[in-house]
Amino acid sequence: MFRLVKPCGFPIILRFIFNDLQINRIFLLLLLYATTAGWLTAQQGSRDAILRIQDHIARGETQAAADLLRHSMELWPKEGGLYNLRGILHMQAGETAPGKADFEAAVKLNPGLTAAWKNLARAEEPDSAARAEAAYRTVLRLAPGDAESRIAYARLLLWRGAFSDSLQNVTRLPPGERRNPTDQAALGKQAEAALSEKELAASSALTEAAAEAVLPVLEVKAPSLALDLVEALQRRGLATPATLDRLGVIHENAGNLSAARSNYEAQVRASGATAATLLPLARVAYKQKDLDGALGYAAHAREIEPDNAAVHFFFGMLAVEKNLPLEARKSLDAAVRLAPEQPYYNYALGSVALQGRDPAESIPYFQKFRALMPDDPRGRFALGVAYFTTGDLDRARQQFEAIAETPATGSGAHYFLARVDKLNGNMAQAAAHLEKAIQANPGYADAHAELGLLRLRGSDFAGAAREIDRALELEPENVTAHRNRLILYQRTRDPRAEAQAARVKELEARREQQQSLLFRTIEVRPY
Repeated sequence: MFRLVKPCGFPIILRFIFNDLQINRIFLLLLLYATTAGWLTAQQGSRDAILRIQDHIARGETQAAADLLRHSMELWPKEGGLYNLRGILHMQAGETAPGKADFEAAVKLNPGLTAAWKNLARAEEPDSAARAEAAYRTVLRLAPGDAESRIAYARLLLWRGAFSDSLQNVTRLPPGERRNPTDQAALGKQAEAALSEKELAASSALTEAAAEAVLPVLEVKAPSLALDLVEALQRRGLATPATLDRLGVIHENAGNLSAARSNYEAQVRASGATAATLLPLARVAYKQKDLDGALGYAAHAREIEPDNAAVHFFFGMLAVEKNLPLEARKSLDAAVRLAPEQPYYNYALGSVALQGRDPAESIPYFQKFRALMPDDPRGRFALGVAYFTTGDLDRARQQFEAIAETPATGSGAHYFLARVDKLNGNMAQAAAHLEKAIQANPGYADAHAELGLLRLRGSDFAGAAREIDRALELEPENVTAHRNRLILYQRTRDPRAEAQAARVKELEARREQQQSLLFRTIEVRPY
């Protein structure tokens, strides 16, 4: 006997009713096979797709991989391996944020997917060593013998200063599992030497090789210990020129700028003037607030290596600091010409062009930065300012609204949204945006000054005075705040209006003089 049964949510199946227990067992096995066969087929299908996508990626066939991946994710939307592969494609395209998101989705769907955990760890390393360490710990829990991940984890621990933990991870690698014995030996020596630097410096076994193993870490993490080690080598006559060349970096990291500059100058005399020897001098001179000296060193480097984009960029940024936009523009133009795909060169050139006589010239450079760094909100903010400055208020609003709730740019975005609303006559909305700007950044003097003017227009004289006073407390020479204070005094017939008018006139004259000085050129004498 049999009858048709249709359980809720499942296909129709045959349920046999037998009295014989053995037959029932056989039926249950058959039923189990029938209900799992579809799942097994799906599993095999997704595995085949993953292998084919991996093959496309290995051959560099990115588009074919992306097309197959898109189709496969429609069929198997909960397959973690597919998210892992999509994350790899994102990372290869320089799309870090969506890449990380896919790796996170992969390990959430499949917590045992070691490859996705490793990819997540690698993706996190540049931005968050702590998250990278956590991902590597998961890899090592799943695959304790993964030498590559253990080395990477040990290196992160080393740079964090956890020398003992780093050394412990290196020594846990059996010789049979070591893929790069030289790398592991060097890492182990670094951790061990860093752990006992004082003993190493005092030891009769101190050698140049032992010091070289630890100096790269110490000169960054503990420059004073690195200095002790090099001085110990010098006392024993063991220091080679290569080790002595590190003294400049060590002194600089320790904050001994005069000593660092002396050592860098000695390197120039010993090795000759190159961009590699001159730029550290320019960097230290800048830290010493010797802008003229820094410009001189950078100019010499630019003269020696005219096709070095990094040198032009560095000179351009020094010129910005020196309030020399014409010089900055020339040098940054060269940097972008030599390295057109470098996002920060484009951003810097756009920022300088924005201050020039035709702000519209900045827009293509900010657009290029946006294209190269789509996840960086500063690109939208800069582009929004450029649109606002050129009078394209609709496009400016679009950019600012997209980043108004982003912590890095929210305050500035609300400030400019307020100015857009003010120009459009929407004073209530403008005031609301300014309040949000101040909430995000209470020290925003311009926002307080603008809000003071809006309070003044609404005849809220007490509120206006409070905001203007706060702006001037934050920036005593804020011209906008002083102008708004003059308007307040004139509206309220305050006897201080005449003195305030003289103050505003003085500040405006000074600003005009500064603006004219911006467009001067200078003769930079090389080092």
